[in-house]
Amino acid sequence: MTFSTESLDPTVSSESRRWSLVDKFVGLLNARREAHVPPSDLLFTDESMCKWYGQGGSWKDRGLTMYVGIDRQPENGREIENTACGRGGIMLYLHLVTSAADPRERQSGAETSLLHGTTLLKRLVANWAGSGRIVCADSYFSSVEAALELKGMGLRFIGVVKNSTTRYPMTAVSTRRF
Repeated sequence: MTFSTESLDPTVSSESRRWSLVDKFVGLLNARREAHVPPSDLLFTDESMCKWYGQGGSWKDRGLTMYVGIDRQPENGREIENTACGRGGIMLYLHLVTSAADPRERQSGAETSLLHGTTLLKRLVANWAGSGRIVCADSYFSSVEAALELKGMGLRFIGVVKNSTTRYPMTAVSTRRF
């Protein structure tokens, strides 16, 4: 099964080229989900990993042109940033990070001043801007900046803040008794 054609351009790195066969499939999946799957009031963002085993090997004898496995932290893996419906658990939007430089290459001028997690989070939930939905994210995406940016997009935010504490009211939180 082939979803698109592999780039033969010698200037395209093999790191990017090996995922080109699924790029169109991911784009079509995203469009289909946007058109036909209305999410609940909760959106969850996260990152997943997928390991590339390459073309050939013993699985080729079984009719598979390539083999990809899901591991927690694989070597030679590829990150997939995703958004899911918080109630139904259905993946709504996927983005394959095709190379180490991919996140920087996709940044617009306005995004260069934002934290990396904020930029990714905004991209992952852009389809639901203005809907008032609640976006939940782990510390990879979370910061005060992310909360303010999502508020500006017409979304609400719940996030775990561990490291990105700039503008976070640490004094007020540390003196409060729960």
